[in-house]
Amino acid sequence: MNLQRSRTVYRALLVVASAAVVIAVIFAVLDRGAVAVAMFALAILAGIACAHFRLRLVLAAVHERSESTISRNRTILEERLQPFEARAAASMQFENDIREVIGRMDGMLVGLGSHSEVLRGIRRDTSRVTGFAEGQERELSSLNGKIASLADRNAQLRSALDETSRVARENLERIPQAVEQYRAMQARLVGDSIAMPPIGGWAMTASSLTEIVARVLDAEKHPNVLELGSGISTVWTSLALEHRGGGTVVSLEHEQQFLGDTASSLRAYGSSKRVRLIHAPLKRLELGGEEFAWYDIGRIPHDLKFDLLVVDGPPGAAGALTRYPALPMLADRLNPGALILLDDTIRPEERRTIDRWSKEFDGVVLERRLDKATMLRWNAATS
Repeated sequence: MNLQRSRTVYRALLVVASAAVVIAVIFAVLDRGAVAVAMFALAILAGIACAHFRLRLVLAAVHERSESTISRNRTILEERLQPFEARAAASMQFENDIREVIGRMDGMLVGLGSHSEVLRGIRRDTSRVTGFAEGQERELSSLNGKIASLADRNAQLRSALDETSRVARENLERIPQAVEQYRAMQARLVGDSIAMPPIGGWAMTASSLTEIVARVLDAEKHPNVLELGSGISTVWTSLALEHRGGGTVVSLEHEQQFLGDTASSLRAYGSSKRVRLIHAPLKRLELGGEEFAWYDIGRIPHDLKFDLLVVDGPPGAAGALTRYPALPMLADRLNPGALILLDDTIRPEERRTIDRWSKEFDGVVLERRLDKATMLRWNAATS
């Protein structure tokens, strides 16, 4: 039955109930007790039916408004939430009124013992109405919970959007300086006559690459570098090591195609002799009661300790906090004072990774924030 038809039936039943009450009073005055009782029973039935249809109308209206409210955005939700709560409170008050009326009807029905079958039917109807009302109350409560959850989610998304906008603005401001640093790095290592691989996209940014190269070139001794994820950073790091005449870069890669592309680039720039490319498929790792998809690190040379750890993998698609195991699994392979560059720290997962490292390892110290990466220092002596 649609909403318009329910309204029509409700009004008709209201008229019937009113008329039955009037007629019952008239027959009572005329001392026609049996007819008066029957008319009172009819009035009660019509009243209950009215209450039933009234409740259906109210609940249908509330349900329709609720569905409309959920589809709106956060701004409309905030504007409409208070009136909705008021309507819900009014609905609950109406339900309480219905319960009170039903209680009074129960008292009246006790005096109509001669009409036991009718009374039982009325009681069944009132029980169904009460059950229906309680079900709608539960649905309203559940709906309010979903609305609150949606509001919280909107707030989280807004916060994430604000943070992303802030980082984007800062990155735009750094672009001229990053380009100048990149050109200076290229001129220092290979000159202007050699075209280097493009940066951006999935590759590291110019800011991160120039930071890695600068740290390698300025190290007191020939450094050993461990990369998690190979690519353009492997090429630049190998060129920096070649330029200073010593050191090794060990690069783990779980994708055979990327490993082959990196090997081709190293051969093209003649810098492969200081690089050990290792195919390290991702496998299941259980760490502190958590499961991760992590590199097979068994092929890392056991005679090497590292001065720089570059964490650019595994990719985020491999699972939650995919880069967290880097420090728990490799801390014993780092020299005191080693640097750790974690890429993509504009993402929430990588920021959570830094938070956990800082809480779980006393030796983790913030060194420098870059455009989309963070440099940390591993002070093993204080851990």
